[in-house]
Amino acid sequence: MTMQTDVSSTYLAASGAVTGNPNRLKSFIVRGDGTAGYVKFRDGSASGTILVQVDLGTADTQTFSVLLPGEGVRFPTSIYADISHAAALTSFWA
Repeated sequence: MTMQTDVSSTYLAASGAVTGNPNRLKSFIVRGDGTAGYVKFRDGSASGTILVQVDLGTADTQTFSVLLPGEGVRFPTSIYADISHAAALTSFWA
């Protein structure tokens, strides 16, 4: 397997599509809004299978980043971010 080098990013302030094609989620940066919430990365749509989930606590108003190991997580259909109480989300994918 060859290493992927072309990485793109998507910024969201609400739930929505990160990509429209099969891709790998490599990392993401998220900032909570001070209310307990989550970011769920789903395959394909708002009702798709959850492949990555991060919970946000009530004190999470700072930005933090998550680097996924290896080649990242493969989404066979596309990447959809289901966001609850995240003020901002930037996702990096290839």
